[in-house]
Amino acid sequence: MSQIAVRDLDRRLIEKIEKKYGDQVIHALKTVSFKQEIYKAMLFVFGSFYICNNSQVAQSLIKEDPSIQCVTLEGDVFKSSGVVSGGYMGNFSRNIELTQEFKKRSGEINNINIQLAQLSQQLEECLKKLDHFKTFENQIIEKEIELKGLVLDSTQQKKSISNM
Repeated sequence: MSQIAVRDLDRRLIEKIEKKYGDQVIHALKTVSFKQEIYKAMLFVFGSFYICNNSQVAQSLIKEDPSIQCVTLEGDVFKSSGVVSGGYMGNFSRNIELTQEFKKRSGEINNINIQLAQLSQQLEECLKKLDHFKTFENQIIEKEIELKGLVLDSTQQKKSISNM
């Protein structure tokens, strides 16, 4: 079995493109979830593809970098060689929107889970402190009882001495 050499992503290029085009473009690799162990295969399949809202954006993008390939929400594929192949819209654009929304919500859920873990840790620390203070409070109550007993004994001893 032979291996295919895969060039890693140029993250600066991706950031530059996404900054320039905003939500009109998304790198295809960002729209799929996969296990890290198949990263190279996914990079080979999706690494050079961008998903564009329309053909104008796709044409502009492939002019900027000939290594880029674009697919529109309608399913048209654009390559720097000038090849344009038509696609079928079907539910594809809705699926892309849902995938983007899923990624966004997954990130939000992840942030909430991180916050929850931090709050749980803080709560655990507070409960430990509360236990410490309850122990201290019990010791104070025991000492108060002991002190009242001593005062009572002292009072009784004084009465018995004065009655003599």
